[in-house]
Amino acid sequence: RHWHEREDEFVYVLEGEVTLVTDAGAEPLRTGDCAGFKAGSRDGHHLRNESGAKVVLLVVGGRSDADHGEYSD
Repeated sequence: RHWHEREDEFVYVLEGEVTLVTDAGAEPLRTGDCAGFKAGSRDGHHLRNESGAKVVLLVVGGRSDADHGEYSD
């Protein structure tokens, strides 16, 4: 799992199903679902494709050189 110090991140599931893992546990995200991650929140996130089927995601976030990430686990 990872998080960003200075960059918000947004994930939208265009096709398929993934499992989102955070401090709250695991939950499915299906086509049309989205999740947002606030900069500076130390609750890292991770997306897993446990289905074996094709998944298409739109991931939005800046890629500023001033940003850095950390790995929660």
